[in-house]
Amino acid sequence: MWLAAQILGVSNDLQSMVRDFTWGTGGASYLRAIALLKVKGRLTFLQQEADLLWATQTALKRIESARSQRHKVGREVFPALLPSWRADATLRVATVNTAAVQSGTLAESELRRRGSLLIRGFTRRW
Repeated sequence: MWLAAQILGVSNDLQSMVRDFTWGTGGASYLRAIALLKVKGRLTFLQQEADLLWATQTALKRIESARSQRHKVGREVFPALLPSWRADATLRVATVNTAAVQSGTLAESELRRRGSLLIRGFTRRW
C-alpha cells in the first residue's frame, strides 16, 4: 500500500500513517485466514484468546489512528488504500467474538460486503 500510495502522490511525511493503515489491514486479513490455515495444518501465532484480542485491538487502533489523519491525504491516493475496505468490519467482529476467528465466521454477508464497497467507492473514503 505504501508503494502504491507513493506512486499516486502521497508525501513521504505521511509514511507512518499509511503504514499504520496497512498494518491494520494486514492484521484483519490474517484474522480472516486463521481458520483456513488451521485446516491446512499451518501453525498460527495467535493461538490464545488474549493474543487474538490484543491483535484485533491493536490493528483497529492503528486503522483509527490513520483515519484520523485522512484529511492530510488527497483523494488521488484512494485507489491505493481501497483494498482495506473490509478491515474495520472484520476487526470489530473479531474484537467482540474471538471464537469467530477460530471458526472462520468473520466474513460479513455478501450484501453487506458489496454494499460497503459500493459506499466506499462513491464516497472515496478509505
